[in-house]
Amino acid sequence: MTKPFLYVLFVGSAFLFSVTEFLATGAVQPYSLFSVVHVFVLALLVLWWLRLDAGDGHRSGPLMKVLAISFPPISLPAHFFRTRGAKGGFMATAGMLGLIFLFGVSGALGEYAIEIIYP
Repeated sequence: MTKPFLYVLFVGSAFLFSVTEFLATGAVQPYSLFSVVHVFVLALLVLWWLRLDAGDGHRSGPLMKVLAISFPPISLPAHFFRTRGAKGGFMATAGMLGLIFLFGVSGALGEYAIEIIYP
């Protein structure tokens, strides 16, 4: 598995979980069991990303893995700057923000698709 495949899984999970939740329950709610499972899946994807990153020579310690799961918006940019330097850190943080934006768009598209299919 490669990082681009992981990025597609991350972005596509918002769409898939919103559509699956609607098909299973008939509604998409913000704090449902599906949301909890989705957060767990996202945490696994972050750990998988750290593992792939370590394969590229960007090592992180055990504390970074715990922080990456518990508070990713702060710990991941810190990891980027620590392992890649200033320029690489800015580029990786910009990429992370782009993925978060696409994640939000994917979730909104999932809800929009539900509204179109089931008015």
